[in-house]
Amino acid sequence: MESDDMNVSLVSVLCPVCGCENEADPSREQFFCCACGKQVITKAALAFTVDGLKHRRDDRPVPVIDSEETLDRSVKRAWILLEDGNEERALSFCESILDYDPECVDAFLIRLLAGLHLRSLEELASCRVDFRGIRDYKRACEYADSTLAETLQAVADEVAERANETYEQAMFLLLSSSGPEGYRKAAALFATIGDYADARMRQKEALNTATKLEKEAQFKAVQNEETYRRANRMMQGEVPGGLGEAARLFASLGSWRDSPEMARECRRRLEEGWTP
Repeated sequence: MESDDMNVSLVSVLCPVCGCENEADPSREQFFCCACGKQVITKAALAFTVDGLKHRRDDRPVPVIDSEETLDRSVKRAWILLEDGNEERALSFCESILDYDPECVDAFLIRLLAGLHLRSLEELASCRVDFRGIRDYKRACEYADSTLAETLQAVADEVAERANETYEQAMFLLLSSSGPEGYRKAAALFATIGDYADARMRQKEALNTATKLEKEAQFKAVQNEETYRRANRMMQGEVPGGLGEAARLFASLGSWRDSPEMARECRRRLEEGWTP
């Protein structure tokens, strides 16, 4: 289903609702966010991306961590920053935290959540992206106590299972759809699971196919309209061809507009000996 001449050029945009990074087709009016699932207007997302990146920049210095007390305060501050949506500054704190304590589980968890554009550990369970291969998740499991590690692994397995179910649903649509709407639904599903398996490639494949079918449908509609008009003029005797040819042209259009009724009317007139 790959299209060699109609490749969709996707751009990275931020969702105005949740701030998650998405890949969107700028030629489409709307897309579905891969994180929160909301339908987003593409122009609004493009504008928000510019403003959002400006607001994310924060050059204020991170406090120096030189004791367990400042470490605890910095960890708490990093969690608060993450919950407030200030991912970049939370990540800056994490770097400082890990410089002091390279095995700080909180820092790896905050980095994991920030990378997934989540605000808390509670949201991790509803994540749509399989994060088992992410380095920060692996480090968090490595340095966490057995109870927390088992909890994280159980959550990761649940998320992966859901991602696989979504992938299978999207693949079913990709392989069974016959119209652009089905392919766009498949692309939206693939977008929700990020880098799971070959979801990114399949998303582009679905978008390419949908765009190709839409252009083909537009071209076919123009052709059908031209054929319909020519047949109608033949039926009225405005151009050569006669009722027989007009009936054949109307029949070739299938259910386009009232083509079946027009074809029957042409045949009725032929039987009655009409001359256009």
